[in-house]
Amino acid sequence: RSRALHCRLAVMRSVQAHIDARLHVEVLGTLQWMDYSAVGWDDFHAVHLAEVLVHCPILTKLVLTGNSIGDIGAAKLAQKLPRGLQIIDLANNSIGPKGAEHL
Repeated sequence: RSRALHCRLAVMRSVQAHIDARLHVEVLGTLQWMDYSAVGWDDFHAVHLAEVLVHCPILTKLVLTGNSIGDIGAAKLAQKLPRGLQIIDLANNSIGPKGAEHL
């Protein structure tokens, strides 16, 4: 009995995770700006944010000032920026000339 209950709970968690993921994508699609200033982000975080940006088609402003994003993060962000983005603020990060070339 406990094994069957465990399997049912696992299925319920899986279904809930799927629903949560769909809701997150729906919400991301409505965002017009994001501000992650001075939150301690580095290239790792920028790479993951880049993957999220593909779900933000109407994003017009992205603020990432005061983090530690470097060349790798800048390059990955540049690859995934929404077409309608008008402002990207990356001041006070660790982006060098190589990263800036991508932006």
